[in-house]
Amino acid sequence: MEGIIPILAVLLLAASIGVFSFQLKAQQRLKIEVRKKTAEIEELRQRYVQESTASRRLDKTAFHLFILYQASKFLNSFYKAGDLLKYAVDMFAEVIGSNEALILILDTERAEFLVGASKGLPQIENLKLETDSPFFGEAPAIEAVPVDRLKRAFFGESAPEMQNHLMALGIQITVPLVHRNEFLGFVGIGKKISQENFSHDDLELLVGLANMTASALENTRFMQMAVIDNLTKVFVTRFFHQCLKEEIVRATRYKRTVSLLIVDIDHFKRFNDTYGHLTGDKVLREVAQGIKNTVRQEVDTVARYAGDEFVVILPETPLEGATVVAERVRESVDRLDFEQHFKVTLSVGVANYPNNAASHTELLDQADKALYRAKEAGRNRVCTAEELVPSSDGSLESSAYELAITDYLTRFYIAPYFRQRIDDEIKRAKRYQRPCSLLFLSIDKYVNYQEILVRKEFERLIRTLADYLWPLFRRGVDVAGRYTKDKIGFILPETHTVGALQLAARILDALEQQAFPGFECLGRITVSCGLATFPDDAGDAISYLDRALMALRVAEERGGNVVMAYSALAEEERV
Repeated sequence: MEGIIPILAVLLLAASIGVFSFQLKAQQRLKIEVRKKTAEIEELRQRYVQESTASRRLDKTAFHLFILYQASKFLNSFYKAGDLLKYAVDMFAEVIGSNEALILILDTERAEFLVGASKGLPQIENLKLETDSPFFGEAPAIEAVPVDRLKRAFFGESAPEMQNHLMALGIQITVPLVHRNEFLGFVGIGKKISQENFSHDDLELLVGLANMTASALENTRFMQMAVIDNLTKVFVTRFFHQCLKEEIVRATRYKRTVSLLIVDIDHFKRFNDTYGHLTGDKVLREVAQGIKNTVRQEVDTVARYAGDEFVVILPETPLEGATVVAERVRESVDRLDFEQHFKVTLSVGVANYPNNAASHTELLDQADKALYRAKEAGRNRVCTAEELVPSSDGSLESSAYELAITDYLTRFYIAPYFRQRIDDEIKRAKRYQRPCSLLFLSIDKYVNYQEILVRKEFERLIRTLADYLWPLFRRGVDVAGRYTKDKIGFILPETHTVGALQLAARILDALEQQAFPGFECLGRITVSCGLATFPDDAGDAISYLDRALMALRVAEERGGNVVMAYSALAEEERV
């Protein structure tokens, strides 16, 4: 037994040493495994952080690109610079998260910055900031900078008061508006609502939006050049037609109303002939400005319709309201004072959709007809599509002016006014692309009748003949004038050559069957007829008149009681 015990002790010691060694190795392996797993976890964590950061950057980049895309789409949808700037200043403030923003536009002629639009900055609409910057036409670096660097970024060392003004308004960041190296102005942004500092991403986004705004602003300037009449600074005819169509569509959709004014300067040709074209241009500018000052800004549309005509679209305005506006327009121009001390008056035609017309073309036609009724009633007055509105002195049919332009024998228009009406009707025919015929009648044996009859009897003959002829024409449509002592002219709107020939033939037939009591000694009274038609025979008022008279002379040379059309005469010459 005594020999066995030491052996057992040795064995137990060896076993315990083996177990300890095994445990030690196991612990070492575990530590290695833990370190390995820890390294893997750290690697995974770092990868996650990197991917999360990249994802956030990607999300932010995608968000910024989306903002820029949306901004580009909306910014380029404006044709008025004012509307564009109002949208842009809201966009800058909302995207950055600020309650204050403004856009200052550079006026290079006056060397000052004007407020184009603002948000959260009341009472700065009339703010003007003068500048003596030396680099007009040269753009500063396109970068968003803190306002305390404004001097260096925009003006070098000049105009330090600009910085003080903006800091007083709470502006913290400024971004220039630059298009093709031309400095247009700049955007100012106030502090963030979150009180956070502006990040690098914020500044990059501001620069991108500023570039888009500058490009869109320049586009609106080109668009304005395309749709604004250079002389009068109101819209051109093409743009007016587009606006009128859109307003009619809108009025139809929402069951609203829209009215139209057509404004004509009375005897405008007289101003050009008497005072020269420079004075005529001044009259046009003053009248256009007077109309713009009378109607609603940003609501009503004023356009130059023809040489001396203007049109005004009045959305959501009934006929009664439009008539009041028309009277205000007329009165505002009536009060204008020119250096030469002449008087400028207006005739205005008014029509309403849907009361007087079912489409934009019909609305134009109704307003145009109302305008011509206003002219025929003595001018310097407003006429609606439904009734005549007296001028301020209450006169209408018996006005002194109307008596002055009417021939006392025939009660037709005198020659100068008749020629003016020819000009007016040709303008109208061109505008609506419609025909217009001019028919002249001359009394055959006129000289013989003068010799046979005493003066009073001869005048009674002329009056009787005029009274007989006039019912054959359309009252309120055709225009009659005594062109010379023996020639009477009739303007036949919307009448082709065939229609005018048929009318002339009816006149000859009617005269052949008509007896004139008291003038039996003269035998049968006959007339010669000559006519021309726009645009078939002539392209302007002068050639139109000449060719109708030429056709009349040929009819007279062929013995009288003959109808001759210029088109037939031209065909004979070709043959």
